[in-house]
Amino acid sequence: MKFFMNLGKFLLSIVLMLLLVFVYDIYNFLEWGKNRLIDKFVIHFVLSNDLNDADVNTIFETIKTNVKNLKFEEMSYITKQQIFDELKQKDELAAVLDVIQHNPFSNVIRIKLENYSKTEFENLITVSNTIPFIKQNIFDYNIKTYLDRIDKWIPVINTGYKTIFVCLLVYILFSLVNIRNLQMNIFFVLMFTIVYPFVVIENMKLLKNLININLFSKPDLLTISVFVVIYLTCVLQNFNFVYNKNKNLEVGIEIN
Repeated sequence: MKFFMNLGKFLLSIVLMLLLVFVYDIYNFLEWGKNRLIDKFVIHFVLSNDLNDADVNTIFETIKTNVKNLKFEEMSYITKQQIFDELKQKDELAAVLDVIQHNPFSNVIRIKLENYSKTEFENLITVSNTIPFIKQNIFDYNIKTYLDRIDKWIPVINTGYKTIFVCLLVYILFSLVNIRNLQMNIFFVLMFTIVYPFVVIENMKLLKNLININLFSKPDLLTISVFVVIYLTCVLQNFNFVYNKNKNLEVGIEIN
Protein backbone atom coordinates (compact mmCIF):
# COMPACT_ATOMS: atom_id res chain seq x y z
CA MET A 1 0.00 0.00 0.00
CA LYS A 2 2.84 2.37 0.87
CA PHE A 3 4.49 1.67 -2.48
CA PHE A 4 1.35 2.65 -4.35
CA MET A 5 1.06 5.84 -2.29
CA ASN A 6 4.64 6.73 -3.22
CA LEU A 7 3.95 5.80 -6.83
CA GLY A 8 0.95 8.13 -6.78
CA LYS A 9 3.16 10.95 -5.48
CA PHE A 10 5.69 10.24 -8.22
CA LEU A 11 2.98 10.40 -10.87
CA LEU A 12 1.73 13.63 -9.29
CA SER A 13 5.23 15.10 -9.58
CA ILE A 14 5.32 14.14 -13.29
CA VAL A 15 1.89 15.69 -13.96
CA LEU A 16 2.86 18.85 -12.04
CA MET A 17 6.11 19.07 -13.99
CA LEU A 18 4.31 18.78 -17.34
CA LEU A 19 1.76 21.39 -16.25
CA LEU A 20 4.42 23.92 -15.18
CA VAL A 21 6.48 23.33 -18.32
CA PHE A 22 3.30 23.83 -20.36
CA VAL A 23 2.66 27.14 -18.57
CA TYR A 24 6.23 28.19 -19.42
CA ASP A 25 5.62 27.24 -23.07
CA ILE A 26 2.40 29.30 -23.21
CA TYR A 27 4.36 32.34 -22.05
CA ASN A 28 6.93 31.81 -24.82
CA PHE A 29 4.21 31.31 -27.44
CA LEU A 30 2.58 34.61 -26.44
CA GLU A 31 5.88 36.47 -26.63
CA TRP A 32 6.66 34.84 -29.97
CA GLY A 33 3.21 35.75 -31.34
CA LYS A 34 3.56 39.35 -30.22
CA ASN A 35 7.05 39.64 -31.72
CA ARG A 36 5.87 38.14 -35.02
CA LEU A 37 3.07 40.70 -35.23
CA ILE A 38 5.47 43.54 -34.40
CA ASP A 39 7.83 42.34 -37.17
CA LYS A 40 5.00 42.57 -39.70
CA PHE A 41 3.67 45.89 -38.41
CA VAL A 42 4.83 48.78 -40.60
CA ILE A 43 3.71 52.39 -40.28
CA HIS A 44 3.90 54.73 -43.25
CA PHE A 45 3.60 58.48 -42.85
CA VAL A 46 2.60 59.97 -46.21
CA LEU A 47 4.33 63.30 -46.85
CA SER A 48 2.80 66.32 -48.50
CA ASN A 49 5.76 67.18 -50.70
CA ASP A 50 9.43 66.53 -51.38
CA LEU A 51 11.70 67.11 -48.41
CA ASN A 52 15.34 67.92 -48.04
CA ASP A 53 17.60 66.11 -45.57
CA ALA A 54 17.12 68.77 -42.89
CA ASP A 55 13.31 68.39 -43.00
CA VAL A 56 13.58 64.61 -42.80
CA ASN A 57 15.92 64.81 -39.82
CA THR A 58 13.53 67.24 -38.14
CA ILE A 59 10.71 64.69 -38.46
CA PHE A 60 12.91 61.91 -37.07
CA GLU A 61 14.03 64.01 -34.11
CA THR A 62 10.47 65.18 -33.36
CA ILE A 63 9.22 61.59 -33.23
CA LYS A 64 12.15 60.30 -31.15
CA THR A 65 11.91 63.21 -28.72
CA ASN A 66 8.19 62.91 -28.09
CA VAL A 67 7.79 59.14 -28.21
CA LYS A 68 9.98 57.84 -25.39
CA ASN A 69 8.82 54.27 -24.76
CA LEU A 70 8.75 52.89 -28.28
CA LYS A 71 11.95 51.47 -29.75
CA PHE A 72 12.35 51.93 -33.48
CA GLU A 73 13.89 49.17 -35.54
CA GLU A 74 13.71 51.26 -38.69
CA MET A 75 12.92 54.87 -39.47
CA SER A 76 13.60 55.72 -43.09
CA TYR A 77 12.67 58.20 -45.80
CA ILE A 78 11.44 56.62 -49.04
CA THR A 79 10.89 58.70 -52.15
CA LYS A 80 7.94 58.20 -54.46
CA GLN A 81 10.35 57.14 -57.20
CA GLN A 82 11.70 54.33 -55.00
CA ILE A 83 8.16 53.16 -54.35
CA PHE A 84 7.33 53.31 -58.04
CA ASP A 85 10.44 51.32 -59.02
CA GLU A 86 9.81 48.72 -56.33
CA LEU A 87 6.21 48.13 -57.37
CA LYS A 88 7.18 48.09 -61.03
CA GLN A 89 9.11 44.89 -60.30
CA LYS A 90 5.87 43.10 -59.41
CA ASP A 91 4.24 41.52 -62.46
CA GLU A 92 0.67 42.12 -61.30
CA LEU A 93 1.29 45.87 -60.95
CA ALA A 94 3.71 46.47 -63.78
CA ALA A 95 1.02 46.55 -66.47
CA VAL A 96 -1.13 48.96 -64.45
CA LEU A 97 1.79 51.32 -63.86
CA ASP A 98 2.66 51.22 -67.55
CA VAL A 99 -0.83 52.46 -68.39
CA ILE A 100 -0.53 55.32 -65.91
CA GLN A 101 1.64 57.98 -67.46
CA HIS A 102 2.73 59.55 -64.16
CA ASN A 103 3.93 58.51 -60.70
CA PRO A 104 0.83 58.39 -58.46
CA PHE A 105 2.73 57.83 -55.22
CA SER A 106 3.94 60.16 -52.48
CA ASN A 107 7.11 60.26 -50.47
CA VAL A 108 6.78 58.46 -47.16
CA ILE A 109 8.44 57.94 -43.82
CA ARG A 110 8.52 54.22 -43.02
CA ILE A 111 8.72 53.08 -39.40
CA LYS A 112 9.15 49.60 -37.96
CA LEU A 113 8.98 48.98 -34.23
CA GLU A 114 10.94 46.76 -31.84
CA ASN A 115 8.24 46.82 -29.17
CA TYR A 116 4.59 47.83 -28.90
CA SER A 117 2.38 49.67 -26.47
CA LYS A 118 -1.13 50.81 -27.36
CA THR A 119 -0.73 54.03 -25.37
CA GLU A 120 2.63 54.85 -26.92
CA PHE A 121 1.45 54.00 -30.42
CA GLU A 122 -1.50 56.38 -30.05
CA ASN A 123 1.00 58.97 -28.82
CA LEU A 124 3.08 58.36 -31.96
CA ILE A 125 0.03 59.02 -34.16
CA THR A 126 -0.80 62.15 -32.17
CA VAL A 127 2.75 63.45 -32.58
CA SER A 128 2.71 62.70 -36.32
CA ASN A 129 -0.50 64.73 -36.69
CA THR A 130 1.30 67.78 -35.32
CA ILE A 131 4.04 67.61 -37.97
CA PRO A 132 3.03 69.81 -40.93
CA PHE A 133 4.90 67.69 -43.51
CA ILE A 134 2.80 64.59 -42.73
CA LYS A 135 -0.64 64.47 -44.32
CA GLN A 136 -1.68 60.84 -43.62
CA ASN A 137 -0.68 57.73 -41.70
CA ILE A 138 -1.13 54.21 -43.06
CA PHE A 139 -0.83 50.92 -41.16
CA ASP A 140 -2.52 47.53 -40.94
CA TYR A 141 -5.52 47.93 -38.61
CA ASN A 142 -5.93 44.16 -38.25
CA ILE A 143 -2.40 43.74 -36.88
CA LYS A 144 -2.93 46.73 -34.59
CA THR A 145 -6.13 45.15 -33.25
CA TYR A 146 -4.31 41.91 -32.39
CA LEU A 147 -1.44 43.84 -30.80
CA ASP A 148 -3.89 45.88 -28.73
CA ARG A 149 -5.52 42.70 -27.43
CA ILE A 150 -2.18 41.16 -26.54
CA ASP A 151 -1.03 44.41 -24.95
CA LYS A 152 -4.18 44.36 -22.81
CA TRP A 153 -3.71 40.81 -21.54
CA ILE A 154 0.08 40.53 -21.28
CA PRO A 155 0.26 42.45 -17.94
CA VAL A 156 -2.46 40.21 -16.47
CA ILE A 157 -0.70 37.06 -17.67
CA ASN A 158 2.68 38.30 -16.42
CA THR A 159 1.16 38.97 -13.01
CA GLY A 160 -0.25 35.45 -13.00
CA TYR A 161 3.13 33.94 -13.88
CA LYS A 162 4.86 35.99 -11.18
CA THR A 163 2.26 34.91 -8.62
CA ILE A 164 2.76 31.24 -9.51
CA PHE A 165 6.54 31.67 -9.32
CA VAL A 166 6.36 33.34 -5.89
CA CYS A 167 4.01 30.63 -4.58
CA LEU A 168 6.41 27.93 -5.74
CA LEU A 169 9.33 29.72 -4.06
CA VAL A 170 7.37 29.98 -0.81
CA TYR A 171 6.57 26.26 -1.00
CA ILE A 172 10.25 25.41 -1.60
CA LEU A 173 11.42 27.65 1.26
CA PHE A 174 8.82 26.13 3.60
CA SER A 175 10.05 22.65 2.69
CA LEU A 176 13.68 23.62 3.25
CA VAL A 177 12.87 25.14 6.63
CA ASN A 178 11.20 21.87 7.61
CA ILE A 179 13.80 19.67 5.94
CA ARG A 180 14.40 17.68 9.14
CA ASN A 181 10.81 16.50 8.99
CA LEU A 182 11.06 15.27 5.40
CA GLN A 183 11.61 11.65 4.48
CA MET A 184 12.96 11.09 0.98
CA ASN A 185 11.90 8.20 -1.20
CA ILE A 186 15.25 7.80 -2.93
CA PHE A 187 13.99 5.49 -5.70
CA PHE A 188 11.33 7.89 -6.96
CA VAL A 189 13.55 10.94 -6.41
CA LEU A 190 16.21 9.37 -8.64
CA MET A 191 13.58 8.38 -11.19
CA PHE A 192 12.27 11.94 -11.35
CA THR A 193 15.80 13.35 -11.54
CA ILE A 194 16.42 11.16 -14.60
CA VAL A 195 13.09 11.99 -16.28
CA TYR A 196 13.19 15.76 -15.69
CA PRO A 197 16.22 16.75 -17.84
CA PHE A 198 14.92 14.51 -20.64
CA VAL A 199 11.56 16.34 -20.62
CA VAL A 200 13.23 19.76 -20.46
CA ILE A 201 15.58 19.00 -23.37
CA GLU A 202 12.76 17.61 -25.54
CA ASN A 203 10.61 20.63 -24.67
CA MET A 204 13.39 23.00 -25.73
CA LYS A 205 13.74 21.11 -29.01
CA LEU A 206 9.98 21.46 -29.53
CA LEU A 207 10.12 25.22 -28.92
CA LYS A 208 13.02 25.52 -31.34
CA ASN A 209 11.16 23.61 -34.07
CA LEU A 210 7.82 25.38 -33.59
CA ILE A 211 8.77 28.98 -32.90
CA ASN A 212 12.52 29.03 -33.50
CA ILE A 213 13.47 29.79 -29.90
CA ASN A 214 16.86 28.27 -29.14
CA LEU A 215 17.21 28.14 -25.35
CA PHE A 216 20.34 25.98 -25.68
CA SER A 217 22.45 28.74 -27.24
CA LYS A 218 21.85 31.48 -24.65
CA PRO A 219 20.29 30.10 -21.46
CA ASP A 220 19.67 33.26 -19.43
CA LEU A 221 19.56 33.35 -15.64
CA LEU A 222 15.77 33.70 -15.55
CA THR A 223 15.24 30.57 -17.66
CA ILE A 224 17.66 28.57 -15.52
CA SER A 225 15.92 29.82 -12.35
CA VAL A 226 12.50 28.85 -13.69
CA PHE A 227 13.56 25.28 -14.45
CA VAL A 228 15.37 24.93 -11.11
CA VAL A 229 12.23 26.07 -9.29
CA ILE A 230 10.10 23.65 -11.33
CA TYR A 231 12.47 20.80 -10.51
CA LEU A 232 12.54 21.52 -6.77
CA THR A 233 8.77 21.97 -6.61
CA CYS A 234 8.09 18.67 -8.36
CA VAL A 235 10.81 16.56 -6.74
CA LEU A 236 9.58 17.60 -3.29
CA GLN A 237 6.36 15.72 -4.06
CA ASN A 238 8.42 12.55 -3.56
CA PHE A 239 9.25 13.49 0.04
CA ASN A 240 7.06 12.49 2.95
CA PHE A 241 6.46 14.93 5.78
CA VAL A 242 7.16 13.16 9.09
CA TYR A 243 6.54 15.02 12.34
CA ASN A 244 9.69 14.87 14.41
CA LYS A 245 9.23 15.65 18.10
CA ASN A 246 12.96 15.61 18.87
CA LYS A 247 13.79 17.86 15.86
CA ASN A 248 17.27 16.39 15.75
CA LEU A 249 17.01 13.97 12.84
CA GLU A 250 18.32 14.73 9.39
CA VAL A 251 16.38 14.04 6.20
CA GLY A 252 15.14 10.48 6.27
CA ILE A 253 15.65 8.11 3.35
CA GLU A 254 13.11 5.56 2.28
CA ILE A 255 13.95 2.84 -0.24
CA ASN A 256 11.16 0.84 -1.89
